[in-house]
Amino acid sequence: EIVKEGELLLQIDPADFQNMLEMQKADLLQAESDYKLEQGRKKVAEQDYQLLQDSLQLEDADLVLREPQLKSAEANYKAARASYEQAKLNLKRSSIRAPFHAQVLSRNVNVGSQVAPGANLGSLVGVNEYWVIVNLPLKKIPWLRFQENEAEGSRVIIRDKKAWKEGQERIGHLKKFIGSLEERSRMARLIVSVVTLGTMGLGL
Repeated sequence: EIVKEGELLLQIDPADFQNMLEMQKADLLQAESDYKLEQGRKKVAEQDYQLLQDSLQLEDADLVLREPQLKSAEANYKAARASYEQAKLNLKRSSIRAPFHAQVLSRNVNVGSQVAPGANLGSLVGVNEYWVIVNLPLKKIPWLRFQENEAEGSRVIIRDKKAWKEGQERIGHLKKFIGSLEERSRMARLIVSVVTLGTMGLGL
């Protein structure tokens, strides 16, 4: 089975995660309101302090300026924000989508299955690029160019007379040299990369 990038593969019942997100959202709004209210109270306290500072001890300034209350409100707001973001992340993680254009190799769950954290739910293999291993005489290696950084390797035309119709071919590029066979064979093993460009399969 072939799946496209972003396609929904699996989903855990999102009801509990959605409820938790709503609860955390309400807590965040309340904490934000309390924080803004405390900021307003601090401004009023600063104005009062300007009138009373001559009659106050220096160590009392923080209390009068409501510094502890503001820090507490700010801490509550940050904690509520973190809990809300975590709830959003948990809801997002309840849906598993294909990270790339891929073929499903195995599926270990079905509708109604119970899963635990860390459970192996299945496996995918990318199909945007195929590797073909070819053998070539070692004496021809100096004439070849392999992939390096963003530069493509030598162009390769792949034909399969047994599997494909006459005239069908795939275009690849040399990716890397992976060693030689037995010394007496004087043959090199190379990897050719064939990019599918989002097609549904190569038929290799």
